[in-house]
Amino acid sequence: MTNLRRLTLSRIGGLFVGLVFILAISIACSSDQPTRATAPAQPAAAAAPAAAVQAPVVIISGAPTAIPARATATRVVPTATSVATSGPKYGGILRNAKPLGRLDSLDGHINRRYEGLEAMFAIYNNIVQIAPDGTIAPDLAKSWEISNDGMAITFNLQTGVKFHDGTSMDASSLKWNIERILNPDVGSSQLNVIGPYIASAEVIDQNTFKLNLSEPFRPLLAVLGERSGYVLSPTAVQTMGQKFEVSPVGTGPFTITKWDPTGDIHLEKNDEYWESGKPYLDGMHFQNLTDPDVRLAMIRTGETDVMHEVEPTQIPLVEGDPTIQIRDFSGGQTWGFRFVMKPPYDNIALRQALAYATDRVTFNQVFYEGRARDAYVAGTMSWEYNPDLTPMKYDLAKSKEKFAEAGYSSSSTLPLWCRGNNIELLRCEIYQAALAESGINMELITLPSSDWWISFRPDYKDRNLFGMYWFNPRGDPHQSPQRVFHTNGGSNRMDYSNVEVDNLIDEAAKIYDIAKAKTMYDRMNIILAKEDPAMVFTSNPIAYTLLGSQVRNFSFVPDYFPRIRELWLDK
Repeated sequence: MTNLRRLTLSRIGGLFVGLVFILAISIACSSDQPTRATAPAQPAAAAAPAAAVQAPVVIISGAPTAIPARATATRVVPTATSVATSGPKYGGILRNAKPLGRLDSLDGHINRRYEGLEAMFAIYNNIVQIAPDGTIAPDLAKSWEISNDGMAITFNLQTGVKFHDGTSMDASSLKWNIERILNPDVGSSQLNVIGPYIASAEVIDQNTFKLNLSEPFRPLLAVLGERSGYVLSPTAVQTMGQKFEVSPVGTGPFTITKWDPTGDIHLEKNDEYWESGKPYLDGMHFQNLTDPDVRLAMIRTGETDVMHEVEPTQIPLVEGDPTIQIRDFSGGQTWGFRFVMKPPYDNIALRQALAYATDRVTFNQVFYEGRARDAYVAGTMSWEYNPDLTPMKYDLAKSKEKFAEAGYSSSSTLPLWCRGNNIELLRCEIYQAALAESGINMELITLPSSDWWISFRPDYKDRNLFGMYWFNPRGDPHQSPQRVFHTNGGSNRMDYSNVEVDNLIDEAAKIYDIAKAKTMYDRMNIILAKEDPAMVFTSNPIAYTLLGSQVRNFSFVPDYFPRIRELWLDK
C-alpha cells in the first residue's frame, strides 16, 4: 500500500503541474471563443453510492403489483441546487463543456453515442421521463395505466403540444414514432431495446395512445424515459430525409440552430414551448472539448458554466473556490476491468485469480482518495442492490491457488490495456502495482483514447482483452445487465455468454413482484462476479459536476444522462 501511495502522489503531482500550465495558457489566451482541446473523446466520469436515510417507496401508478420507482435506503436521492428566493430569472446562454467525440446523429431514434444525449433531451420530449428522485414522471404523457396482466400500457397525452415545425403532437404521432423504431429498414439503435417487447402501438383517440406488449416487461416505462421514448416530428423526418440527423425537430424547450458533427452544438429557446413559463434560458452552447484538464481550466476561468465527467483527482483543485459549485451524487455507477473471452482471458480460473488478487479497499483509497465505495458485484443501487453480496474479496492465498490452477506462475506476464490519458494511465499503473504485490505481473498496452471503445470489438487490430470499463445505472435494474452481460446485449463487446445469466435477465424483466425479481438479480450477480467472472468489479465512485456560481436548478438524474433544460442563470 505504501508503494501505491508513493506512485499516486508522484503521478498526481505531475497532473497538477500540467493543469497549472494549461490554466496559465487558458487565462493568457481567454477570449469570447473557448479554448479548444486536441485530445480524443472521453467517456463519462464516475458516480457512486453511499449510505442514505430511508426513502419512502413510490409506486408506479397502475402497475399490477407494487413497483418501487425510486431508490431504497441504499441510494442517495439527489437534491437540486438551491434556488434564489426571487425565483427563476430569464435569459442567458448556458455553456456546457463536454466531449462530443464522434457523435453520429441527433436523430433520437438513430443516435448510438451517449455524448449527444444532453442536447437531445433539450430538443425532444419523451413519452415519460425519469425524475431526479428516480420516479417515472409525466412528460408528453400526463398519466398512464398498466393492465392487470402487465400486457398493455395506456397513455393519456398532454394537449395543445406542437412540434418545432408547427405540426401537432397527438396519439398518431406517438404511434408513428414507435412504429418507426420497430421498422428494421430504419436501422434504429432502439429496435433491439423495445422491439422484443412491443407487439403493436394503437391509437385509442386523439389524446390516448396504447402499447400492446408481447410479454410482460417491467422496465418499459423506464426505457421510454430514455432514447426509446424520444418523440420526433413525423412530418420533419419524412420531408427532411438525412438532413434531419443534423437538424432534428421535436417538441422540446430548445431548437437546434447549428451543429457541425465534428464540433459544437448550438440551441436556442423555443418560444412556442408548451410548458408555461419555460424554458428559462435563451439558449445552450455545447462546447466540444475532450481534454478533462482543459475543461477544468475553462470552468475556473469562467469560459464555461457546466462541467460533467469530472475526474476524482480534479476535486481537490477546486474545493474552496467561491466561483465554482461542486455537486456530487452517489448513485451506483460501476467501474472495474472487463474481460474479453479470448485467450488468455477465456480461462475461468485465471479470471478468478485476478478477482481474488484485487484489493479493492486499497485501490479505492489510493485512486479515488476515498471517494468511492468498494464494488464486488454489478449492482446499480436501485431496489435490486444487495450490499451483503461481497464475493471475491481480496484473498492472496486463493488468488495464488487459482493462478496455479490456470497454469500460470510468478514469472508469467499478462496484458492490461489502458487509455492513453493521464487519469487512465494512473488508474492502470495503480492496478498494475496492486496486482504485482499479489505476485501477478501485468504489461500495460496503451491505446489512444479515441480508439478505446472500439478496441473491444473483434475487428480491432490489437483487440483489447482486459481493460477499464464502466457502466451507468439506468431507470430499471434490468437495463444495464441486459445491455452489458446478456449474450445479445448491445454493449456486450467481450463475447460473454452464459445461458443461466441470459435466462435470469430475461425472466426477471417479466416480474413485477420485486421481492421475487431481486433474488434472481442476486443469483445473476454471483455468477457474473464469481462463478463465471465477466469483470473484476472494483468501484462505485461518486459522480461530480462542476457549475459556475451563477447556475441554478441543477439536479442529478439516477441514469446519469443529465437533463439540463430546467437550468437558469442568476445574473
